[in-house]
Amino acid sequence: VLCVEGTAAQAKHAARTLAKLAATGVTAKDHLADVFERIVEDASRDDLLDSNLPAALATIQVVGQEAAELYFERLRDIESYIVDDLLTRPLTNGSRASSVSATAQMQARGLKVLAKACCARSAGDAEAAAYVRRALDVMSRVVGDSGAGADRAHLRVAAAKATLVIARTHHPLVSPQLFVDVSLVAEEAPEEMIGKLQRGVVAHGLHHAY
Repeated sequence: VLCVEGTAAQAKHAARTLAKLAATGVTAKDHLADVFERIVEDASRDDLLDSNLPAALATIQVVGQEAAELYFERLRDIESYIVDDLLTRPLTNGSRASSVSATAQMQARGLKVLAKACCARSAGDAEAAAYVRRALDVMSRVVGDSGAGADRAHLRVAAAKATLVIARTHHPLVSPQLFVDVSLVAEEAPEEMIGKLQRGVVAHGLHHAY
């Protein structure tokens, strides 16, 4: 229940517990798959309630990190929901708004889901490499959006941070232009970006070029 109807933090914790149990037995693996399938099916049929979106995205993110095979089995549906549905929803706050809307916050979570799953497989895997390139294309479009307002700024920072996550394991696939655009986002949110860069380089092997 927490994986679908809890808070994002509760869903993440519950999904990680299921993923760890899934690594030890078939029954637990089937349970994780059932929860994941329910979420993806609801999303693909547009039956996923907005109130459940934080938990659902958190669960999908954990599956992408901890159970990559399961994630890639439903890759088309996940990408379709995040890229073609969630990220195309109109932002509710205007260009002069100083606060970030709930829509922008959920779109930022969607970008993070795409990024985290990129690190679960080697770039030598053709399917994974193609997915990484598509995810980077999404990040490039969002980072390059120069629109005004708190929502647009929030999404630019989210996409830049997501790019840094992908670059930990797939630096060669990051285009020079995206590299420059991500660097420029640091001017908008220096504390967030510098902290992300430091953690990436020190703890996650992010290329020192960043």
